[in-house]
Amino acid sequence: GPNHPDVSWARTSYADLLAALGRYDEAIPRYKSALAAQEDLLGPGHPAVGRTLLGMSRAVYSSGGVEAAEPLARRALALYEAAFGEEHPDVAMALATIAQLRAADDLAESERLYRRAIEIRERIFEPGSESVEILYRELAQLLAGSDDEQAEALSRRADSIREVRLTRAADL
Repeated sequence: GPNHPDVSWARTSYADLLAALGRYDEAIPRYKSALAAQEDLLGPGHPAVGRTLLGMSRAVYSSGGVEAAEPLARRALALYEAAFGEEHPDVAMALATIAQLRAADDLAESERLYRRAIEIRERIFEPGSESVEILYRELAQLLAGSDDEQAEALSRRADSIREVRLTRAADL
């Protein structure tokens, strides 16, 4: 039925698609509907609602709701940390999302959040992890123009991570 958890996850997935297509005015109400259903079914403190919160935060930000986006992502972070502790892939994902949201307003805070997300992912994932490589590239882009030397070093690190992954794949 319409109140089944799978229906709310389908709403989130569809909202993710709409957001990816740049159709934020359609995505945001679907995120809100999915979030309301998930909170009713699972409770507002359940970590499973974090995915919807993060998707909605990105859509809200992209639609111009800069100030409204960050509290959504921070709520997801708090849910993940309460449920999983500080060393979990979902915590790193929330940190990276907040770093993206903060990039225009507070470069130092954004860099700190990216570095924390990288540290978590490096401890959790194997060498050559694409998710670690992506964070290094995002941080390099963030620092380009303000600290070009550091940006280049981060980009080289991302390249070395990719090389490890591709070498391992070739060996299979």
